Amino acid sequence: MIDLQEFATITEQAVTNHLPVSYPVVSLTGAWVDEKCEPFQKNESDQWMAGCWVGYLSLGDCRVSIQPRVGWERFEMLVAGSMEITYVGRNANGTDGSEHGITRNILALLWCLALKQGRRVHHGPVKAYVQRYEPELPSLRGQLDLRRQLTVNQRYGKAHRFACRFDELSHDIPINRGILAVIERLRREKLYPFQSGRHFLTATHRENLIGWQQRLQELGVSMPNGFPTESVHWSRTNGGYRKAHHLGGRRVHSRSASVHAAVKGDSLLFDSAEIWELFLYHRLQMALEKLNPAYEIHSPRFAGEKDYLFEYQSTRRRGLVPDFILREKSDPKNALAILDAKYRYFQGLPKDDEIQQMALYACRYGKEQPLPCVLIYPTCPNFNEEKDSGHGHLLIHRNGSQLHWWLIDLGSEKNDPETRLQALDDQMRKALGKLIQQMEKKESAGKAVGLRRKESEPLSAEIPRE
Repeated sequence: MIDLQEFATITEQAVTNHLPVSYPVVSLTGAWVDEKCEPFQKNESDQWMAGCWVGYLSLGDCRVSIQPRVGWERFEMLVAGSMEITYVGRNANGTDGSEHGITRNILALLWCLALKQGRRVHHGPVKAYVQRYEPELPSLRGQLDLRRQLTVNQRYGKAHRFACRFDELSHDIPINRGILAVIERLRREKLYPFQSGRHFLTATHRENLIGWQQRLQELGVSMPNGFPTESVHWSRTNGGYRKAHHLGGRRVHSRSASVHAAVKGDSLLFDSAEIWELFLYHRLQMALEKLNPAYEIHSPRFAGEKDYLFEYQSTRRRGLVPDFILREKSDPKNALAILDAKYRYFQGLPKDDEIQQMALYACRYGKEQPLPCVLIYPTCPNFNEEKDSGHGHLLIHRNGSQLHWWLIDLGSEKNDPETRLQALDDQMRKALGKLIQQMEKKESAGKAVGLRRKESEPLSAEIPRE
């Protein structure tokens, strides 16, 4: 978290005068977008508070770093664990422990998102006028090279050929050659997304980059020897690729990569709640594959479904979509439980709005009776660490449906990241196993009650009429 007192005293004027209307927000499931967000808000005591946005802000001459509640080291672990990025952590001097570590992979991920945003703006590869020189054209084009025409061409019997300089509209420009150079480097060094793994976002980005490479080669873009160093004149016709070109040349393609240096002079914000949600989605899927492959975790938002429970007609906003649905692979239309990721403080019991939200999910997705629901919170030093129990539950319906909460321990920074991820996955498997066991036990008890009711019903027979 940011030092709020220092922030309030030093940057009060900077916040008032320099904060732009929109910020470049990094969405791991979307792209670089100019989204209106408010990273700082004043509470009832008129104190500045930081929300779910973490990263860096340039406020005039002042540069503010908004640190995650879980700390940067654990935050990078969450990003790595949610995207199947190879994570090796940091060594004793605080630098990246390996060339294929988290830093370069996060930069590669950011470059993929920036490239996707550029394509969204310009609808594909851009082209520009490039100066060409041809010593023997059959017709005059552009500017005539009079010296060569009167010497070489005239002397060797080629007076009917023209030496010309001209501008030609071409895709073989530094922007596109830089894209090819970065894609080839990511592929050669097996950085994101050209690494092993079946994550749906990794596969999508990999297919996009392969399509980019094939398309640019079809358009005649030459493969450079290294990242192109030519200067680029940025305008509205190519400005959408400026962020991708900057990240690709100075950070992704460079061996001295640094996330902090990559955003120097810029504002870069992550939605920590989204990263926690994506992290849980991937780790829950992995836990279920080892625990019971008959079940799966489904995310309506990540799957692109738009089955919202309600809409705000005035503001066109939509709301209330569960983060995860536990279901059987053989019966995907039948939800068994609802799980929701909560990147917020836990005060011993879920808040009233969280209980009401989960109760609505339970009734909405339960066909015959409300479903069991789970809230999942992170815990680590300085964040939900004072809680004695990592699990709990309360009744949300008179039929016995329960609201559970899990506090997932992110571990101590003293342990290596691989050990922490393994311990975290063990927590996931135990909690899911207990939830599935309770559901199966309740289902079998319900079937037994139904059978007893059916056996206790009086037999009736139709009396034949005379």
